[in-house]
Amino acid sequence: MKKIKTILYKILSLIFLILSTGHTSYAQSLLGGLFQFAKGSNINPINITVCHCGKTITTQKHTTGIPKISYEIPKYNDQNTFYILIAPTAPQYELKQFPNQEEQQNTIDYLKIDNQTPYLFYTLELVEDETSSLNQQPTYHWQITESTLPENGQIPDSAIIITYFPHFIKAIKGGNHLELPTIFIDNSEIDIFGSEENFEDAIIRLQLTSLDLKALHVPTKQKIQADSCRVMIMDTIT
Repeated sequence: MKKIKTILYKILSLIFLILSTGHTSYAQSLLGGLFQFAKGSNINPINITVCHCGKTITTQKHTTGIPKISYEIPKYNDQNTFYILIAPTAPQYELKQFPNQEEQQNTIDYLKIDNQTPYLFYTLELVEDETSSLNQQPTYHWQITESTLPENGQIPDSAIIITYFPHFIKAIKGGNHLELPTIFIDNSEIDIFGSEENFEDAIIRLQLTSLDLKALHVPTKQKIQADSCRVMIMDTIT
């Protein structure tokens, strides 16, 4: 009888462990992303903020060769659809509405874009290529669709939200099962702002709105490992 109780206890402990860890059956990995600028561009990572699933995503500047900014987001193994929103202002939010609500509450239901705000919105579908041999390693490509948000401006909960000027986005293409499509940027066309002074004012407003967006998202946790020769900084996926 004691042995049976011990086995039942272990089974129940395993069940509670699975329930407490959430998506245990869907392993996560990291999916890379990239902003590529025109050659010779002077880039400042502070001007671009990337947020995803409630977190502010760490970006890394690369100046060797063609200037780039890279980032990484978590991906579930069965996840094949992603959304990217690029806008020059932080999203607004809609509060949850509860029946018979008597007291004011501050629980956010969803984020939204004002209908007067210029933006770009993409749906990305990871599609497996047709292979000629069953033994061939499968390859993938991204099917990219540019569309608009619904009339109320609601942003999908899992969207990658990027604060930047949509006018500077020239293309989004490439990528594979390890990397999102690259976002190509040409920030030399500042005529749309009217003058250099107006452009500098727009940059300041962009940086301020990035602070508003970060206020709605928590920083990505990092793990640091060091030895006598190097320091490794890794973003966690949870």
